[in-house]
Amino acid sequence: MMFIKFKIGLIMLLLLFILSGCGNKDNHSVDDSQSVVQNPVVQDKQIKTESQTEPVKSDVSVDITELYHTHVGDAGNLYFIDENNVLWGSGGNEYGQLGQGTQDYDFHDEAVKIAENVIDVDYSQKGFIIYLTKDNKLYGLGNAGCGALQQYQTFDGSKYVNDEHYCITEPYLLMEDVKYARCGRADVACLAQDGSVWIWGTIWCSGSLLMPQGYYDVSYFGTPHKVLDDAVLVTGGWNNHAALLRDGTVWTWGYNISGNCGVETPELISEPIMVAEDVNMVWTDRALPNYPEPTAEDITMALRGEVTYHTEYEDIAEFDGIYPRLLNNTVIRKADGSYQACGENIGTEEKIVHGAEADYPVICTYEFITCE
Repeated sequence: MMFIKFKIGLIMLLLLFILSGCGNKDNHSVDDSQSVVQNPVVQDKQIKTESQTEPVKSDVSVDITELYHTHVGDAGNLYFIDENNVLWGSGGNEYGQLGQGTQDYDFHDEAVKIAENVIDVDYSQKGFIIYLTKDNKLYGLGNAGCGALQQYQTFDGSKYVNDEHYCITEPYLLMEDVKYARCGRADVACLAQDGSVWIWGTIWCSGSLLMPQGYYDVSYFGTPHKVLDDAVLVTGGWNNHAALLRDGTVWTWGYNISGNCGVETPELISEPIMVAEDVNMVWTDRALPNYPEPTAEDITMALRGEVTYHTEYEDIAEFDGIYPRLLNNTVIRKADGSYQACGENIGTEEKIVHGAEADYPVICTYEFITCE
């Protein structure tokens, strides 16, 4: 009987040992499961999840063809492209800006043919024009003394002032592989097919030839000078230009007379500086009729593009002698659809600014403020 009890006890001990071994295996399984949490595949998934929460960078696009100008000008000159892509011009010809190989001081009421296969045209009140052809070639003609037509490697104050003696009276090839280009006062901003931005001409000059040192503050490029990449738009303007990049940033340059470039200082900005982000459109060429005298409400509406200086004419007489009032601002449209502007008639502070013709007082700011 005692032997039987001993045998049963031995069997019980064996069972407990086996059960204990199984328990150790279970504990080891838990350890394995913990190590699986560190599995590289799981870590990759975690990284991807985190990256999906990062802000998505802007990818701004602009349909340049919608911005082509087929009619530009004022009461002094009118240029238009007809349905057959023929460019016509009328008005003054003191710089040979009608492209006929001649220069005269008559006023040409009847439009004359300048070029064929033209898709876009722009005009500067400084007396030169540029136009783009279907094969992406940019041509210019008219006033060459300011450097906008690439005739002079270095700035010459005498040529700049006596510009009627330095003219190009027939179309001159300025650049190839061009996507879009705009005139400034005495310079050109160009967007190439690859998204690069090029500038040339007199960005700005100040001073007087009557002074011994001549022009004392000049920014000038006699040939195309590359300043940016990955742009989707360049703008024209009487005092400054802007470029919009694919990442939604805006870059400005030119004469920052009243904070119109979006920076406090300096006055002359020779090469682009970044002034705004999260933008999908920019303008530096807003204008409205200068008669009757526009009200503050008119100017605000013009900044938003709700009032414009009309140029959709094919007869220069339709301007009825009314010239544009060119607004000295940079206007941006933010990604949320709001319009903001800097420069003249913005803010509350009045300053004395140094214009091309004279000093004058104006309310202005370099800060971008919502146009309301």
